[in-house]
Amino acid sequence: MRAYEDQDLTGRRIAIGSVKSNIGHAESAAGIAAVTKVLLQLRHRQLVPSLHAERLNPHIDLAATPFEVQRTTAPWPAAVDAAGRTLPRAAAVSAFGAGGTNAHLILEEYVPHARPRSGHVPQLFVLSARDEERLAEYAGASRSSWAARAPKPTPRPWSGRFRRAGRPCPTGSPSPSPTVTNWWRD
Repeated sequence: MRAYEDQDLTGRRIAIGSVKSNIGHAESAAGIAAVTKVLLQLRHRQLVPSLHAERLNPHIDLAATPFEVQRTTAPWPAAVDAAGRTLPRAAAVSAFGAGGTNAHLILEEYVPHARPRSGHVPQLFVLSARDEERLAEYAGASRSSWAARAPKPTPRPWSGRFRRAGRPCPTGSPSPSPTVTNWWRD
């Protein structure tokens, strides 16, 4: 409870549970079993019950805390901050080994962020050929092929940014060939 002393948890309930009641004392697998339970709950956004928790320990006054033993399957609502933004769901897993090992892990759900679509974003395509003539031919063919597939430039997967037709072009100059640097500017 000391960790929550400076938090305003008025009206807030924090579900607690155990996987031990589901599978027994798993010794070395207890930690990974708890992590798996939390990951599945995060994935499905559902809190699952701890089995055999009808009768609670009378020496622990859970009513005086924000904690409650999860006894039914229920939706896992996301918390909202003061500005009204939805926060990622998070859970803590504690595992205590018989040999004295202790582990505590905090897991948080992954929330993908929408990336704003912007206008033209330059992309680098590395092309290689046996000589200047083949390089120019390959660059032109690549440009035509890509232009035909999409009306405007779109990001390519990383693997599509590197093409090789034969061996590297021996230009002999420290800077890239104008064919390579200017083929896409037309």
